[in-house]
This record gives sequence, structure tokens and C-alpha cells, in this order.
Amino acid sequence: MKCPRCKGLMMLLALEERCIEGEVGYALEHIVSDEESGAILDALKASTAMDCTVGRRR
Repeated sequence: MKCPRCKGLMMLLALEERCIEGEVGYALEHIVSDEESGAILDALKASTAMDCTVGRRR
């Protein structure tokens, strides 16, 4: 079930761990799809040398 109030866009930067992650709320997925947000994060990871994924151990 989609939440009508889930209009958020979250970006997590963990500088010491060199991690970057993002989440798109359901209400914004028609504007920023998972594929688009993934491409943006991939570009940021490549340009900043941040390479981990939240929840994954190195």
C-alpha cells in the first residue's frame, strides 16, 4: 500500500565510512524512479570514491 504522505527524498552520507545511499518516498517515485536515483547515486559514488552500501559489510 502506498503512503500518500511519503513525499520524502533521503540521502545518507557517512563520510567516515565513505558511504552514500538514498531513498525515494512512494509519492515521489513518479518524479524520481528507483533507476534514476540509482544512476545519480552511482555517479556520486564514482566521483567521490564512496563505495559501500548500507547493510553490507566490507
